[in-house]
Amino acid sequence: MLDSITSGNTNFLEDDLGNVYANVVAQLRKLSDNERVATSIEQSDLEGLLNKVDTPGQSLTADEYFDEFIKHYIKHSINMASPRCLGHMTNSVPEYQRVISEVIFSLNQNLVKTEGSRVASIVERQVLGILHRKVYGFDTSFYETHLHNTTSVLGVVCSGATLANITALWCARNTYYTPRDDFTGIEYEGMARALEVYGHKRCVVLCSELVHYSIDKSADVLGLGTANVIKVPVDRNYRINMAELNKRLIECKARNWHVLAIIGVAGTTDCGSLDPIKEIVKISKSENIHLHVDAAWGTPLLFSPLRYELLSAIEQANTITLDGHKQLNLPIGTGMLMLRDPHAASTLAKQANYILRSDSGDLGTHSLEGSRPATALFLHAALHLHGTEEYSHLITNNIQRSCRMSKMISESPHFKLVMQPQTNIVVYLYIPEEQRKLRVWGKTDITLLNYINKNIQHEQQVRGMSFVSRTQLIVPDLSEQMPVVVLRAVLGNPETTDADLQAVLDEQVYIATQLNPLQGDQCPQAS
Repeated sequence: MLDSITSGNTNFLEDDLGNVYANVVAQLRKLSDNERVATSIEQSDLEGLLNKVDTPGQSLTADEYFDEFIKHYIKHSINMASPRCLGHMTNSVPEYQRVISEVIFSLNQNLVKTEGSRVASIVERQVLGILHRKVYGFDTSFYETHLHNTTSVLGVVCSGATLANITALWCARNTYYTPRDDFTGIEYEGMARALEVYGHKRCVVLCSELVHYSIDKSADVLGLGTANVIKVPVDRNYRINMAELNKRLIECKARNWHVLAIIGVAGTTDCGSLDPIKEIVKISKSENIHLHVDAAWGTPLLFSPLRYELLSAIEQANTITLDGHKQLNLPIGTGMLMLRDPHAASTLAKQANYILRSDSGDLGTHSLEGSRPATALFLHAALHLHGTEEYSHLITNNIQRSCRMSKMISESPHFKLVMQPQTNIVVYLYIPEEQRKLRVWGKTDITLLNYINKNIQHEQQVRGMSFVSRTQLIVPDLSEQMPVVVLRAVLGNPETTDADLQAVLDEQVYIATQLNPLQGDQCPQAS
C-alpha cells in the first residue's frame, strides 16, 4: 500500500493514522454512550460552520483534519444509538460491522463484475440464497440447481428499497410487454409503442394509499407516469381496503387499462401496517397479475412467532423487497429484491463487451446500479453471528416493547393511541386538556390539534434529548376527511427501556405545556 495519498504529500502518512483512528473510534463510542439524540445547535448555525466552497490550497495533517472532523461532524451527528432516538427506521449497527466495513473498504471489490470481485460475488449469491429460502421456502434441490448457476437470479442486491421497488416493476414491465409480430419489446420500443401493440389505453399499478413514495418514483422512471399509480383507500387498520381494490380492478378492465402489478405493503412507512397478503395473492393469481410485496420493513417478522402469520402467503409473490438497514440492524445501503422465478430477471439483462458479456454470469447484468460495493457481506455476517434464534429474540422484543409503549399511551390522559401496533411502530397524538372531552371534532379543532402535535415534534427534535418523527393519517375517531398530524415512534433499539419510553412521553407533555397554543395569536385559524 502507498505510504501517502500522493508521493508529494508528507503530511498524511499511514503511520500517523493509528492514533487518529483510535481517537475517532473513541469519539464515536462517546457519542453512542450518550442518551442524548443530538446537540441543540440550530441547523442554520451548522450551515455557517460548513459554508466554505474553495478547495484548500495546502493539505492538512491528519491530526488537523480529523480534529475539525470530530468537532463539526461527529459531535453534531444524530446519535442513532440513543435509546431515546425513536424517530426513523434506522438504528445503530452492531460493533462487529465495523470490522466488515473495514474489509469492504480495504478490498474495494466491485460487485458489477466477477473479474472485480470473485469470491465476493459468490458470497452475495449465497446471501441471496439464504434469504430466498427464508422467504420462499423451496426445497434443497431448487437451491442446488440455482444458487450458483450463472443463468439464474434469485435476487438483486441494491443500495436500498427504492431501487428494489423500481427493479421489481421494471421486471414486471419487461416480462409482460415482450416481443410479438414486428414489435421487438418494450425495452427497445418504449411504452407508447407497447400500449399500441397490446391494445391497452393505459398501463397502471394498483396499491395502497400508504404505499412508499418510491412507487411514484418507479412509475416516473419506467415511463408509466405517476398518474397511473392508482392508490386504493385503506381500512381502519391502515391496510388496503380489499373491496375497494376489487372495485378498482373492475374499473380498469372496463376502461381497457392494463394492470401491470398489484403492490402489497408489508409494513407501511407511516404506521407499520401490513396489507392482507393472502387475500391479495388470491386476486393476483385469478387475474394473472404480477404481485410485488414491498416488505422492506416487514420481512423480519418471519423470524418472530408473534407476527409470522401476518406474512402468510408472501411466498406466492412474484417479487419481494427487503431492506437490511431497517429491522435487521445493518448499515444503510443493504436493500435487495427477491425473485420467485430465478429466470424472471432475464428480461432485464444488459451486456457490454468490455465487462458484462452474455456468458459471464455477472451480477451487474440485472442491476440498475453499475459499480457496487460488497455490502452483502454485512448481511452475511449478521445472519451467521445472530442466526434465526437471536433475530427472533430481537424482533419479538421490539414488538413487545411497542405494545408496552402503546399501553403507556392508552393509560395516559394526555395522549390518544391511533392504532394497536401491527409491527413495532407506534402512532399516537397529544390532545390538549380543553379538547379531551370533545365528541364532535370540527375543522378548527383538528387545525389546533395539528398545530400542537407538529410543534411538539419539532421542539423535541430541537432540544435533542429525545426524538420521535411525525406523519399525517386519517383518524376516523376524529375526522373522516381531514388528515391529522400524529407522532410516530419506531421501536428498533434493543437498549430502549420502559423508562426511556416514559421519558420521551414525559418530555412531550412538558413541551405541550410550554407551547400554550391558545394564547394570543399563536393558534392558527382553519382555512
